[in-house]
Amino acid sequence: MNYELSVNAALRGEPVVNTGRQTLFLANVSHEIRTPVSAITGMAKLFREDNLDKTQVEYLKNIRSMSDTLLAIINDILDFSRIDTGRLNFDAADYSFTRFWDDVTSLFEFLAASKSLEFRKERGPDLPAVIFGDALRTRQILVNLLTNAVKYTREGYVLLKAELLRTEGGEYLVYTVSDTGVGIKDADYEPIFDTFFRADEISANRNIEGTGLGLAITKSLVALMAGEICFESKYGVGSTFRVYLPLVRGDPDNIIAAVEGSEIHASSDVDILVVDDSKINLTVTLGYLKSYGFSADSALNGREAFEMARSKRYDLIFLDHMMPEMNGLETAAALRAMPGEYFKKLPIIALSANAVLGAKEFFEEAGMNDFLEKPIKESDLAAILTKYLPAGSVEITYHNDVPEPDLKALATGSHIVDRARGIRNFGNDPLLYEKVLRDFTKDHLADYSKLMAAVNDNRTEDATRIAHTIKSTAALIGAETLRAAAYDCEMSLRHEKSCPEGLTDIFKARFDAVISELGDNRTADDADGESENDADKVLDNAKTVVLLSQLIPLLQRGALEVFEYSERIKETLSPFGDLYHILAEHIDEFAFGSAATVAEQMLDSLYTT
Repeated sequence: MNYELSVNAALRGEPVVNTGRQTLFLANVSHEIRTPVSAITGMAKLFREDNLDKTQVEYLKNIRSMSDTLLAIINDILDFSRIDTGRLNFDAADYSFTRFWDDVTSLFEFLAASKSLEFRKERGPDLPAVIFGDALRTRQILVNLLTNAVKYTREGYVLLKAELLRTEGGEYLVYTVSDTGVGIKDADYEPIFDTFFRADEISANRNIEGTGLGLAITKSLVALMAGEICFESKYGVGSTFRVYLPLVRGDPDNIIAAVEGSEIHASSDVDILVVDDSKINLTVTLGYLKSYGFSADSALNGREAFEMARSKRYDLIFLDHMMPEMNGLETAAALRAMPGEYFKKLPIIALSANAVLGAKEFFEEAGMNDFLEKPIKESDLAAILTKYLPAGSVEITYHNDVPEPDLKALATGSHIVDRARGIRNFGNDPLLYEKVLRDFTKDHLADYSKLMAAVNDNRTEDATRIAHTIKSTAALIGAETLRAAAYDCEMSLRHEKSCPEGLTDIFKARFDAVISELGDNRTADDADGESENDADKVLDNAKTVVLLSQLIPLLQRGALEVFEYSERIKETLSPFGDLYHILAEHIDEFAFGSAATVAEQMLDSLYTT
């Protein structure tokens, strides 16, 4: 198509026929713009504010804000172009319909309530428990339809119904989304699924935000899944959309089965950096790597990781998406903007619990090499290590006959924390899992208070990040009800920029229930070990010298083997009192350098007394 003719037609208000070449051009240009904008955003967040005057701080904040806004616009264009050029991948697998249903309905119950709307849900009695398909794409379809329903309904209700339809050609899963909203005019029926079209935009809906891409994307997804979508509407009364998707029944054993076994071994020294603001997530990833024979450095935020990567050449970086100070996208952009071939080729793997539509493509376009979903699956991690570490540094053998621990015996107690699921998330290592549970009660005890403080102070970005971290951590330990509540809070904060009181009340109740259960278990397990007062213990100089002589080199190297000494550290070094607690805290926080300094002070004190 002639570009000049297209522009002239657009200026005259005539429709312009889009071509694949135009869309590809749009995607490429958007991507090229996105890279420097991401770098600007990342570099802006590297600036310190303590040496700037008030005017300069305000300028810097404006740069950050406008960069974020521009990135959001570019991301929308990239999402559209990805579908339009056929670069959208589908990932079919068995999934629990109940969990899928609860995830979708729980979110929109509260989004509807925030507008004083009634949210109705109806689920057919003959729907299978497990479905084979792409849960993420199906969820995206429903989210788009329900978001429109809530957005365009001022009073009344929004309904989501799921039912089974049997035909001669096979079974279909039918989703119905109805509302009592403004409805659609007859003149808007034909173009309603067109790209960038917004029904009755000039009058009744002129104050409702939107790009006009939602229904177009929805129709494309339904078609790509071999389904159909139709609607009926009466202007001023409401609308009903129906989606028909071919139903393939899944295998329940695939939902319950343990992770496929694999054996991975490090065959040479490599340097790996793991970046995550959640200490529990750090423990999981570092624990996996340690079990394979890899040592790794760690950082709790993007700024720290950026400085570490500038001073040390890493073979692989695992980078969490949502972090304070600098998030993963900004950190990756800042690293890619550094001069030199090393920073261009450095493998960066995104870590995120948000396995949403196009997540892998999203992170790749942000300058990362790949994407690893949290909770981390051992087989996925093995594939990443094998693919991106230098040739010959990994030996891996897969097999399916790995003996499992007695999960039924371990999964005792209430259903608040599913220990069987949690242990599987930690590679069937019950000792590592129990350590993480203890860390959870210590490190996350104040999370609810932090979340509410951020919500009340209108610090939406901070509140979203806290909810996201709790969501991924709760999923790791098997606290499904808490995960769902944190997810609802996160989605409300993302889409509505607020978290209604009903949501936070449910979150608090579920958070308290998890803390209470884990706290009771910890007290029962550790009562005997904690009954003796540290002050009453007598320091054994010989054992202390031996232990400290072993610990100090490990701490100086940042070796994770130090965690194997936890019981000996407590038993031998607790008579040091406050110094012991400082040492233990540094180790728990992976501050190995500071811990080494404290250990050296302990050793010096033995020789001076």
